[in-house]
Amino acid sequence: MAFTIITYGAAEVLDTTFNALAALLNSKTGTLYQPLVRLSLVVGLVWATVSMITGDHMRFIKTWALPSILMLVLFFAPTCRVHIHDPVSGHRYTVDHVPWGLGAVAGVISQIG
Repeated sequence: MAFTIITYGAAEVLDTTFNALAALLNSKTGTLYQPLVRLSLVVGLVWATVSMITGDHMRFIKTWALPSILMLVLFFAPTCRVHIHDPVSGHRYTVDHVPWGLGAVAGVISQIG
């Protein structure tokens, strides 16, 4: 899936930013993806253990487990292509392997505004 971002100036900054995010958060080769997932799972496990000891057993599933799994699966695992268009300078950039959630939000906001 591809999203288009229209910017008036600073297309090079957006290109560099999305390339950096794609390199860091790529689920196959990214350097930050696996450590961030592990860190969030460990913190969540500690929090869930404390929550279950204190009483409410279903609160863990409703407030941490389900949202974190959905965010990982829907926003960071799939990737998309982002087209950056700057009508002022005429530059066009294409960035591959951007996390879908970031590309979708940026593309929708760009189309609305």
